Amino acid sequence: QEEHIAACWECVRVAVEVCGEVRGALATAHTENVQVHEGYSQLMSKHLAMVTNYRNLESQRGTLDARVAVLAARLHQKEAEMDELRAQISALLAEERDGSKQHTHSSDAHKSASLA
Repeated sequence: QEEHIAACWECVRVAVEVCGEVRGALATAHTENVQVHEGYSQLMSKHLAMVTNYRNLESQRGTLDARVAVLAARLHQKEAEMDELRAQISALLAEERDGSKQHTHSSDAHKSASLA
């Protein structure tokens, strides 16, 4: 019977040892789990910051696109105004040339009439 009791105590000792090992493994797993969770939380925070930054950039891009469209329309308008001014200048230069030709012709006619 003493051998039976000794064997039981050996079983209890082994069970306590195994429980200690299991408890240690569980503590290690828990620590690793906490670290993974913290890492995941940090990644999610970075991800959310990146998403927010992306949305802000998209909003800014929309604003810039609208400003570019307004500036392009103004540029087109100014180019049309410049074309109109060029046409007016060309017309004035043509009138001036025609006027000076007529003046030269009438002056020549006047000279030839006075010579005759």
